[in-house]
Amino acid sequence: MKLFTLIVNFIYGNRTYQISANSIREALHQLFDTREMEGVGPKALRQLHADIDSELWKPSPYMDMTNTWVCQYRVNNEDMYINIVKTDEQQDPDEPSEHLEYSDGFYTAEQGHRIMEHCSRLEEKDDWKALKRYATKMSKLYPREYYLMTKVAKCCYFLEEPEEMLQWARKAYEEWSEDPYTSFWLALALYENGRWQEAIRHSDTILYWDFRNLAYGRYGEDADYARQLIDDCKAIKGLSLLALNQAGGTALLREYLAHAKASASYFKKSWVRSRLKEASLKEN
Repeated sequence: MKLFTLIVNFIYGNRTYQISANSIREALHQLFDTREMEGVGPKALRQLHADIDSELWKPSPYMDMTNTWVCQYRVNNEDMYINIVKTDEQQDPDEPSEHLEYSDGFYTAEQGHRIMEHCSRLEEKDDWKALKRYATKMSKLYPREYYLMTKVAKCCYFLEEPEEMLQWARKAYEEWSEDPYTSFWLALALYENGRWQEAIRHSDTILYWDFRNLAYGRYGEDADYARQLIDDCKAIKGLSLLALNQAGGTALLREYLAHAKASASYFKKSWVRSRLKEASLKEN
């Protein structure tokens, strides 16, 4: 891949983006997919994407000689100029660019938006190895951003690396225990490592959390997000209680099976159902 610097001059002034892509066309498509470009309107964006794919649009040989190119578009009766600069070196899209700067270990809102967008693209493809590699490197660059640590823990979960998962989950929790999301990942990581009692303690953090605050508070997203955390914590606690031969596990697993959405859960409901069946047979 190449690293492209795109300097956009539009009605809001100059904005600079750095994008890793295989071609100028791909870089332009990524540019028009950024949230900042939504202001031009969906119809204009569709036209811009169509213009890029048009056979009439071809990079000039001049660009190969100078590594620069200027594109001009007419958008909502305004001229948009995009000055593109291409680096000669191959750029791994997972490598942080040297221009990135940070203070006190935190990224800026713009940097965070760009990083999370790339994480989302990798997650949509279930490319857990690439996401782990990227999130790990970003976490080293921004060591105070605990959400990146939960991303690495999540990758370790799907890659079946429980010990490393626990390291990253604990690191995220120690960095920012106020966010219940870090408690959730620590509870799941402890369960995956057979540390049942600790897993119960951290799952209780979620189960006893005020639902409205969990869903809509400072760290909340929505009701579905809150229910998913609660349902999975019921599974974590229920399975841990079964492993410890303590009472209450089967009731929690029944609640989990009754309410959890299979698409959102980190557990396979068929597997939980089989564990519940085994436990019920033992009780009888």
